[in-house]
Amino acid sequence: MLGYLGQTGSVVFLRLSAFILMCLGVQIMWEGVEQLFVELIQNNADLLHR
Repeated sequence: MLGYLGQTGSVVFLRLSAFILMCLGVQIMWEGVEQLFVELIQNNADLLHR
C-alpha cells in the first residue's frame, strides 16, 4: 500500500496514523484521570462538607 502512495503519500499516511493514535491515547488518559478525580471526590465528600 505504501508503494502505491509514493514517498510523500507514505509520509502523510504515517503522520496521520500517528496523530490518530496520539488522539486515542490522550482520550484514554483523560478518561482515566477524570474517573480518578470522580472517585477521589466521592470518597472524600465528607471532608469537603466539614
